[in-house]
Amino acid sequence: MPISIKDLKKIVDSRALLPINKFIALEYIIAFIDKNHEFLGLDEKKETYTLDEIEYAITEFMPMICDLAYPNSKKEISSDEDFPVVIDDFRWQVMPKQMKKWVKTVKQKISNKERPLRVYKFYSKDFNLDYFYKLIIHLKHLGINVVKRPYPIKTYPNKNSYFMWEVFNREQVKEMVTTIFEELPDIYNKFIEEFFPNIYSKIKYFAHFNKLIINIETSEDQRGTGIVFIYLKNISNSDEKKIEVYMDNEKSPIIWQDIHKYWKQNILIEGNEYKILNSSSSFLENIYYETPMLDFLYDTLKHQLEDYLKPYHKESSLFRFTRF
Repeated sequence: MPISIKDLKKIVDSRALLPINKFIALEYIIAFIDKNHEFLGLDEKKETYTLDEIEYAITEFMPMICDLAYPNSKKEISSDEDFPVVIDDFRWQVMPKQMKKWVKTVKQKISNKERPLRVYKFYSKDFNLDYFYKLIIHLKHLGINVVKRPYPIKTYPNKNSYFMWEVFNREQVKEMVTTIFEELPDIYNKFIEEFFPNIYSKIKYFAHFNKLIINIETSEDQRGTGIVFIYLKNISNSDEKKIEVYMDNEKSPIIWQDIHKYWKQNILIEGNEYKILNSSSSFLENIYYETPMLDFLYDTLKHQLEDYLKPYHKESSLFRFTRF
């Protein structure tokens, strides 16, 4: 049954389509741990976590924290029913000193072989918990029992206020962008092959270009980190599919300031002739948030759908992009 553009917009903007793959599973699970590490009783600075310790944290440690946080839960709701708990509340409504006290108490209870007093039903506004559990199951099906961080650990400056881009150094920024764009084309193509099979060839990655040059421009002040995307078509070799990442324009074959020179003429790069198709620049924000791959995945989908649907609508922009 055909879907209207209005309904498609709702589905895409709400991220109702959920990709299931290894990389996004690692990203999403680590993001959940980083956001809720105290509630889970897990060390936020670890590079790896076993699925066993993650599941123990969810089924045992979190409920035992709730036993302390909701001592009158049995009077409010029968023990036969699951007591509802919004995980996010523990970050916003519980003082750090109180949480540390509960964590210490729960660890002592665990050493005494104690278990949760009742069953809790967890909810979250920040994370889709059903999706979270599906990703854990997916890793198990792949035979993966250890969750390894896909990105560097953020290092927060030891001062009262700082800019969000100060949590990564230049090398880490390039590492993250390179990692994401090495994986993105395959993850994106498998995603749309599942959910948009009838228009796959029209909106797949590299459907309209075959080389992407990414220039990252860092800054030490309030200007933040910038990113430039330059999309090219290889006139000499149409089979090329390549993404190159450059830091602060070092060795980049073309920079933002020179793009205007090539709108009416082609550019020669390493013996191949290219035509510049499009370019864009913006602040590089996605990598500083919890799920950058998922953000870039959906932004790519929206860009591709925008182009594909141009003949069918008159709006300047159909979708709501991640950081806009």
